[in-house]
Amino acid sequence: MSSNWKEYLTFSRKERVIAIAAGLLLIFLISFPYWYHPKELLLQPDIAWEKEVDGVLKMGEEAKEAEGKSLEIKVAAKKFYFDPNSIGVHDWMALGVSEKTANTILNYRNKGGRFRKPDDLFKIWGMDPVLAKELIPFVRLAGASQERSNAHSNKLGGNVTLNIDINKATQEEWKSLPGIGEVISGRIIKFRERLGGFAKIEQVAETYGLADSVFQKIRPKLKLSSISVQKISVLQAEEEVLSAHPYISRSLARAWVQARAGWIAPVGPEQLLQLRGMDQVLLDKLMPYLSWE
Repeated sequence: MSSNWKEYLTFSRKERVIAIAAGLLLIFLISFPYWYHPKELLLQPDIAWEKEVDGVLKMGEEAKEAEGKSLEIKVAAKKFYFDPNSIGVHDWMALGVSEKTANTILNYRNKGGRFRKPDDLFKIWGMDPVLAKELIPFVRLAGASQERSNAHSNKLGGNVTLNIDINKATQEEWKSLPGIGEVISGRIIKFRERLGGFAKIEQVAETYGLADSVFQKIRPKLKLSSISVQKISVLQAEEEVLSAHPYISRSLARAWVQARAGWIAPVGPEQLLQLRGMDQVLLDKLMPYLSWE
């Protein structure tokens, strides 16, 4: 019995070799992760992929920034001739004035305040002085007699409309004419402000949306008591001021400014006729608005 028990507790030489080998293998497998760290198994960041992602993000940011700058340029470039005594909030905002300041101006006018000269822009509470300085060349103030009046004061016996002065008439006076409503009367006044005043009655017909049949009907009721228009300096006006006039395109204004450096005194209409985009018909239309000083 004891002999059988010893047989279970003893190993042959072959079995001992196998047991030792198995033990060494087990120790090797357990310790393997602690000392073996192959470089190829380490998780390395994909540098090329990261650079590509960064590049895409950077391009997106640059595009967004460029879009913002483009919008800024568009807004800043939207300058036009205007009468501060008549334009509304949206027109002020289009010129770069904040909505709060635009409403301040309207409240000032509603209380009887008036702009007597372009420099009065500096007196408006909240007006940016830099913006005011930029807007002053575009101010077109109507004469003192251009105060708003009741349209009925232009009628005799309630049936006959008196002739209206095209450079002084208010919107209500324009609306008293046959075929002229709220929209067209507003466009006539805006066109007059951009021109710097009408130099002849026929210019009224150039108003956008005014049918020739309507103009021919109101033509006998229009008068021009005197020609008093805002002048543009041929020798000093900047490109932005020139292109704000409805008769001068942006390309013509640019050519005008560039050519001016090579003009030799005395300067006259012949120099303007040499500009690309200028012809005799256009020059004749511009002549009343040009100052050669």
